[in-house]
Amino acid sequence: IGNIKIGKKHSECKKSKIGEICWAAPAKAVYIIGHQKNTIAYLGSFLRTEVERRKTGTVKTTINMGNLVIATLKRETQSISLEELAEIIRGSKYMVALTGSGTSAESNIPSFRGSNNSIWSKYDPKIYGTIWGFWKYPEKIWEVIRDISSDYEIQLNPGHIALSTLENLGYLKSVITQNIDGLHEESGNTKVIPLHGNVFEALCCTCSKAVKLNKIMLQKTSHFMHQLPPECPCGGIFKPNIVLFGEVISNDLLKEAEKEIAKCDLLLVIGTSSTVSTATNLCYFASKKKKKIVEINISKTYITNKMPDYHVCAKFSELIKVADLLKGPKGSEGEKQESDGGATDKTRQ
Repeated sequence: IGNIKIGKKHSECKKSKIGEICWAAPAKAVYIIGHQKNTIAYLGSFLRTEVERRKTGTVKTTINMGNLVIATLKRETQSISLEELAEIIRGSKYMVALTGSGTSAESNIPSFRGSNNSIWSKYDPKIYGTIWGFWKYPEKIWEVIRDISSDYEIQLNPGHIALSTLENLGYLKSVITQNIDGLHEESGNTKVIPLHGNVFEALCCTCSKAVKLNKIMLQKTSHFMHQLPPECPCGGIFKPNIVLFGEVISNDLLKEAEKEIAKCDLLLVIGTSSTVSTATNLCYFASKKKKKIVEINISKTYITNKMPDYHVCAKFSELIKVADLLKGPKGSEGEKQESDGGATDKTRQ
């Protein structure tokens, strides 16, 4: 299928850059392919859907297996404490964070899957979460956004404050996130790469007009959400600027994420189960580039003992302890590092 044949080694398949990888649903299974034990393919996580006729909802799906074959290297992931993590960060010069839905769990945002209260246990993802579902029932995804915005008190958690503090201290340079909630931006992180989009943006499907939204506009009582789907003055309908199942992540965003990882000497992988190919591919890219990887999660994940050098068993909110350790006494370790943009920051020792 695609660029690889069953029985062939990974080295014999045509490799593609991260920016060419398609993303859709999370993998349900991992299959061993060929003679190399560590050669794997995510089946079910690389559907590319091309909408041929938007008005009728006619779609065409193609599968490219070669783009999502990853040869993972066995690596012993060492468990470390928050205090040890602080020392690793202290020695870094360019740190990047890759975050997943686990960072939003403590902000009162329901998870998409994995529990009886998850979003997809209440809303059928085939109808509410796919691009073909959107073209047939464009109001459905807006219903999910409206209900979550109205029924849940969403707010920043200490982990968001920690990442903002780490940026202010000069350690954290950028955040690559799979989340669509905009909380990293709200907390004060200035360079955020939202791979899956941002729920606080909407695009007209007819004239491509972009609209910035806020929490009030997404409430049930707002004028914007009074009629679903929201309509553009041109007569078209708005689509939330998020990646639905069946859509492809922006190639520009993937290249930007890849560029940031290439520049870093430390990658924090926080709150992601790594079952979605996006996170796994970026971690693999960092591993190939010999970057130091620290996984921060309440449990071990698919990539543990494959790519990360270290694992910290902790909630996202516990990172505030690390930020406090790095602040240090006034006038010493905690002072800001001079930023790349030339801002007047104090030098980190």
